[in-house]
Amino acid sequence: MKHLSLRKLRLSDQSRFTKWWRDTELIKLTSGVLEPISDKMVAKYFTTMLKDERDLNFMITVDGKTVGHVALMHRPRGWYET
Repeated sequence: MKHLSLRKLRLSDQSRFTKWWRDTELIKLTSGVLEPISDKMVAKYFTTMLKDERDLNFMITVDGKTVGHVALMHRPRGWYET
């Protein structure tokens, strides 16, 4: 049986986000924003995610291998959205 877990983001995860945010097939399935993203913008967005105290960002791991990211975005009236 595989072991799935979530862990908080780490600074070392930024390289994964750089790769993911530049993968056109992945972006088509998620945000749909197909414009290239600079290293400076990756660093800005990632730093914002790390410092965010309202939204919850986690890395998804399966058997210790990082396979994805999930965010619970804080919305009005105390509820969250993935």
